[in-house]
Order: sequence, then C-alpha cells, then structure tokens
Amino acid sequence: CDTEDAVDLHGVDGIKNGFITYMTAWLSNIDRLMSMTLASNMAFDSSSYHLIDLGGGKSISTIYLSHVYEFKSITSVDIHPQLLEDGKRNLDEYCRMEGKSLCIDFVCQDIREYLIGEGKYVLFAFNPFEWQVFERFIKNNYEVLKGSDSLLLYANDRCINELLNFSTLLARDEYYNLSVVNF
Repeated sequence: CDTEDAVDLHGVDGIKNGFITYMTAWLSNIDRLMSMTLASNMAFDSSSYHLIDLGGGKSISTIYLSHVYEFKSITSVDIHPQLLEDGKRNLDEYCRMEGKSLCIDFVCQDIREYLIGEGKYVLFAFNPFEWQVFERFIKNNYEVLKGSDSLLLYANDRCINELLNFSTLLARDEYYNLSVVNF
C-alpha cells in the first residue's frame, strides 16, 4: 500500500483544513464498487458518464478505472502538485507498457473550489479528506448533481451518513466500507 503522510503533503494547516494521508485505493474495491453499481437495478452504461477521481493522487485508481471501463471523459483532481506529477508519470508508464493511449485530464485544485459542468458523472472518492472538505464540494456542485443520475463510488466511506443528506444510497458493503450513491 503506497502512502504519503498528511503532514508531509499538506503541512499542519492542511490537516486542520481536512486533508488526510494519501493512500492508494485497492483496485479490488473499485471492482466491487462497479459490481455494486451494475447490480443496483439502475440502468448504467459507463460510456455515458464523465469520470472524476476526487483526490486522485498518483492516479492509480483513475488509470485503472479508465483501463477497465469506458467513460466520456476522465479527470483526476488533487490539491497536491507532486502527486499529480507522479500520476502523469504513472500514466506514461502504463501507456508505454500496455502500448495504448489514455486521455486523462489532470487538475491541480482544491476540490472545495472545483466546479463540474453539466452532464452525468461517476465520482470516485477514496476518502482522501474529512467531511468538511467533501461537503463543500457537494454543496458547490449540488445543483448540477441532483437529478442528473450522477453516481458517487465511495471507498472507505466513513462519511456516508453525512453524504446521505444529499444523495440516495444504491448499495453498501459494510465489510469493505464501500458505498454507491445516486444524486
């Protein structure tokens, strides 16, 4: 498991502002979340959704999702520029090894300020921030998200109860702390 200490990444102020330790998501949990989505009785075709990896870090999860599933567009958003640079290198290495090309937009921005455009989204979050950060993203984008059939694939879902004030639970795996919600 690849980790980066939160203080090293964000400094003490980053911790106070709700950013926590970077950890690579288990790829098997991404598969579990996608299986939960497909089993939720919702008509789901990933190619009609834009993918945004919130707190994408080194973009391993973003690359994996775009390798296994087709999306309209793919974006990895993270506040830390070095993690995104690592993500770009990971993408280059993946493309070299696989002999293929993936188009991922890397955005260095605090998700509290990140605004999405109109459309349907699959948001992936491996809980890289505390609720106050996540809540601000949701509130800033709620008008676009609500009623759009956008989904959140939420791994390590410790803020799921708070999130359900803005969304509907489609599926939950309590053992792995995974949730799929619909806006």
